[in-house]
Amino acid sequence: QFADILEHFEALDEVPEVDAEADLANVMRPDEVREGLSQEEALANAPESEDGYFKGPKVS
Repeated sequence: QFADILEHFEALDEVPEVDAEADLANVMRPDEVREGLSQEEALANAPESEDGYFKGPKVS
């Protein structure tokens, strides 16, 4: 099975290379520092919190 995979990669060696410029544009917005939520605001709508932290169900 592994030999079959290698054969597929060897077939790529036979494909001619094309000199083409990639037409890429950065679609991400720049990182900007902004005021975040206070601890109280972040926990205001949490179903449960304890000692200033979000409290979730136990994971076993």
